[in-house]
Amino acid sequence: MSLFHIEFDKYDHDFCEASIYNTGSEYINSLSALFISFIGIFGLYYNTDYCLNISMLYYSLIINGITSCIYHHTHYIGWGLLDRYSMIYISTYCYNIFLSLLFSNNAFFTHLSRLSIVIYLTILSTVAGLHQELMFNNLFGFFLFTILLFLITLRMIHSNLPKIIFYYGLKGIALISVAGISWIITENLCNKYSIMKYLFGHAIWHIAVSLGGYYISLIPIYLSKKAILHSIITIKYKYNIPYISE
Repeated sequence: MSLFHIEFDKYDHDFCEASIYNTGSEYINSLSALFISFIGIFGLYYNTDYCLNISMLYYSLIINGITSCIYHHTHYIGWGLLDRYSMIYISTYCYNIFLSLLFSNNAFFTHLSRLSIVIYLTILSTVAGLHQELMFNNLFGFFLFTILLFLITLRMIHSNLPKIIFYYGLKGIALISVAGISWIITENLCNKYSIMKYLFGHAIWHIAVSLGGYYISLIPIYLSKKAILHSIITIKYKYNIPYISE
């Protein structure tokens, strides 16, 4: 009995934008995906941090932007899987970051939360491997929702968190919400309303979800620097994007 094998360059599927062109490629989606990599590079360069997981999160964003760019241009299933698995790495490091800040002093919740997340990530990886696109998107949406819960809990635990830092966290949640809504509306209504392909909802997803995730990452960066440096932490801006400086 032979094993089931999928060719790397097998056609996967396209997104709404592809219906604009005769080539089948998605030029705006490909270019906007590189913004994800830019955010990762920006985070690594300007947010010198003291947490390995934050650095790995930014590296994952760099890889995700590149793989997503090529995926939207080629629609190869191999690049599609690289895109999805790099999203799983983003989820993994985000969870590691927030768990280290939330339950480090409670053994029961530490073990329970870690076990739950490993189960979730295992299921997410399996779904990606089985190429169940809709279920993968729904499960990844669940991850984004739990980040909101973590953010609220984190605010309760660290009551001295500056308002401006928490504000960026909320702004990040808002951007991620806009990103998800844009993707859902344009992709689900694409075949029904031709105007949807000109709204570039998936490109909005690329830009808003990566920038929103970056804003949220400022909270653990601030807390990790504050815990180690015990000095005044300031917010500076480059390209109108905030970063933490001491």
